[in-house]
Amino acid sequence: MVESSQEVFFKGDTIKQIQARYSYLRRQSKNGKRWEDREYNKVRDKLHKITTQLVEYAEDNNLIVVVGELTEIQNQDKGRVMNRKLHRFPHYTIGQMLEYKCKERGIEYKEVSEAYTSQRCCKCGEKGVRNKGIFKCNGTEINADINGAWNISKRALGKPEIRSMLGAGASVTMPKLHSDDLTSATQVRTAEEPCSS
Repeated sequence: MVESSQEVFFKGDTIKQIQARYSYLRRQSKNGKRWEDREYNKVRDKLHKITTQLVEYAEDNNLIVVVGELTEIQNQDKGRVMNRKLHRFPHYTIGQMLEYKCKERGIEYKEVSEAYTSQRCCKCGEKGVRNKGIFKCNGTEINADINGAWNISKRALGKPEIRSMLGAGASVTMPKLHSDDLTSATQVRTAEEPCSS
């Protein structure tokens, strides 16, 4: 977890490392099932820790948790290498864990469509350009995943054209992956809007 006064990032690097290690061990071993079970347990343990931290943060700061709908993520085709990384990452499990932990603590949990959230500017709503993790539009330059997360949170609040409402909640999103690494599994943004002029 990386925290500043404006952002909290939960990185997926540890999960990626666990998966890479056990993938290697399975290839080297005759008993691949044993390593598969260990990988499953380690990944679930890490996911429980991350989702618990996230829900505790939301509870302490009186925030809602918003997650992009992940129903179609397994059907995306982004090439052999990217598909392996994208499809192995436990998006659905993270969503399930967040949902039940939010329910236990009385925190509002919403799932909203991610459609076009990575293409539109969180400031003006115009279509922009996403390149190597940076979103650019009419003078606005922002991390593309944060831009998408803000658009998802606006959609969850039901009034995407009103930016001032964003201080009322938080957003959690599984970013679209356009590179060879899974650098952030989940993101939370609170308080200040990133796209201010």
